[in-house]
Amino acid sequence: MADQDNVKALDSDQEDKKAEKKEPKVKKEKFRFIKKTGKFFKDCRSELKKVVWASRKTTTNETVLVILAIIIVAAVIGTLDYLFANAIELIGALY
Repeated sequence: MADQDNVKALDSDQEDKKAEKKEPKVKKEKFRFIKKTGKFFKDCRSELKKVVWASRKTTTNETVLVILAIIIVAAVIGTLDYLFANAIELIGALY
């Protein structure tokens, strides 16, 4: 019986040691995550400094061009819709 108690005591001691070893590893992983996150944002900031931004004039011209293209495409689609709707009505009236 004493041997079994000693074995149980040793097993519980080993489990406690394993549990103690696991805790610092979790803390290290959290700390590593924080370091990696900080490095990521520093790298992002340095990359954004390298970006060549378009001038105000270029941005304005391209915005106007996009708005005009949207208006033209909307007019074409609207016209086609009107024509197809009238064509369907005419076909329906014939039958």
